[in-house]
Amino acid sequence: MAEAPLPLGWEEATTEKGVHYFIDHVNGVTTFQDPRLVGAVTTPNNKKNKKKKKEKLPKFKRDLYSKSQSVLVRLHQRLQDEGQLQINISRDNLLEDSFNFITSLDVTTLTRRLFIKYEGEEGLDYGGMSREWFLSLSEKILSPDLGLFLRCSTGYYMIDRRSHSRDIEYFRFVGMTIGMALYHGKLFFSYFSLPFYKSLLDKPLELCDIQYEDENLYKNLKKISEAEDISTWDLFFSVSDIDAEGKIVEVPLKPDAPDEAVTNQNKNEFLELVTNYYLHTTDKQMNALKEGLNQLVPIELLKEFEPEELEQLMGGSKDLDLIDFKTNTEYGEPYTDSHPVIKLFWEVLSSLSQDELKAFLQFSTGTNKVPLGGFSHLYGSQGPQKFQIVPKKISGLPTAHSCFNRLELPNYTDKEKLKKELLFAITETKGFGLE
Repeated sequence: MAEAPLPLGWEEATTEKGVHYFIDHVNGVTTFQDPRLVGAVTTPNNKKNKKKKKEKLPKFKRDLYSKSQSVLVRLHQRLQDEGQLQINISRDNLLEDSFNFITSLDVTTLTRRLFIKYEGEEGLDYGGMSREWFLSLSEKILSPDLGLFLRCSTGYYMIDRRSHSRDIEYFRFVGMTIGMALYHGKLFFSYFSLPFYKSLLDKPLELCDIQYEDENLYKNLKKISEAEDISTWDLFFSVSDIDAEGKIVEVPLKPDAPDEAVTNQNKNEFLELVTNYYLHTTDKQMNALKEGLNQLVPIELLKEFEPEELEQLMGGSKDLDLIDFKTNTEYGEPYTDSHPVIKLFWEVLSSLSQDELKAFLQFSTGTNKVPLGGFSHLYGSQGPQKFQIVPKKISGLPTAHSCFNRLELPNYTDKEKLKKELLFAITETKGFGLE
C-alpha cells in the first residue's frame, strides 16, 4: 500500500476477507482504488487486483464518524494555511501562555499544523504533544480555580453563573480553543452538560434540560408543574443560589415583586422564570464562547450535528472498550497477538479500572480519550495510526512514543511484574523526551 497519508476525508478499511478498500466520506462512496495511486500504472495480472475483482465492494454507510469527516473537509476547504505553528509554553504557566499566544494570532495562522514546545523539554511534536496540550489546556480551563465552569451534580460541566463580565475574553478564548480542537481533530478533557451543546447549536432550552445540570432541582420543579394544587406550598418568586463568596443567597425572579407568592394561576410564569434563570443567566458568556468558536468553525456548519453528536465529536467516546482496543492493535516482530508477553499484557489491561486504562491511554497516545469511531481512528503523526506494541530492545520500564501511538514493551514472563512496572511508568513518567 502507498505510504503517504490519505487525502482528508478518506479512510482505509478491510473487507471480511481482508481485502483493502477505501471510503470517501465527502462524496459517500467506496472504492478499491487507492486515492493516492490515481493514475498509477497497474499490472493486469497483479494477484491483488484479481482478488479485488472477486471481492464484493462494501456499500457506503453514513454514520457519525463519516459526517464528522465530511464537515472537517469543508472546514479545511474554507480556511487553511499550509505553514507550521510552533507554540512555546511552560507547563507551570500553561493556561496564561496559551491564552496570550492564541489570542495574539489571526485565525488563519491558527489553522497551521501545530507543534507544541514545552520549556525545558526536548521532545519533538509529531502529534502526541499536541494531543496532550489540548487535554491539559482544557483541564485548566475547566478547573474550579479559574471560575469559568462548574461541575454539575450530574458530573458534567456548565458555565458557572458566578463568572463575571471580566471573564468574557477568557470565554472567547475557550471558544477559540474548542474551535482549534475541532479543526485539528483533537479532543477536549471532559464533557459539558447537554444544555451547553444545545446552546452552541442555537437550539431552544426547556425546563426538562435542567435535569442534565441539577437532577434534584428538576424533580422539584416537575412536581410543581404536575401538581393540581400548590396553594399551600409556600412558594415565592425567588430561587436559592450560591454567590461568588460561597454563601447561599435568595435571588428574586421578579425584581419588582420579590415577595410575590406562587399560585395555581401563576405557576407557569414561575416555572418559565426559573428555567430562564438556570439556563440563560450565562447567555453573555456563552455568546462570547460562540464568537470565539465561530472564528474557526462556523456554528452553522456544526448545526448538522445533534447535541449528543456534538458531545462525542468534541469529547470522544466515554468508555474505553478493551475488545475494540485489542482488535485495532498492531505488533512488531516477534510480537503477535498470540505471543506470551502480549497475552500477559492484555490480561493486565483487563484487570485495570477505567481510570487506570485512561491513564495508560494518556501515557501511550497523548490523550486519555478514545476518538470518535473507536480505536481504528487513532491518529499518529501522519494521519490514522493504530496502536502498536513493539519489543523493547534494552531493559527497563515500558516506554511510550505517544506521537506514534507506540508502546515498547519488555519481554516479561511474570504478569505481576508487568503490571507493577507498567503502572509505575504510567504514573511516574511526565513530560516528553525525544520521540
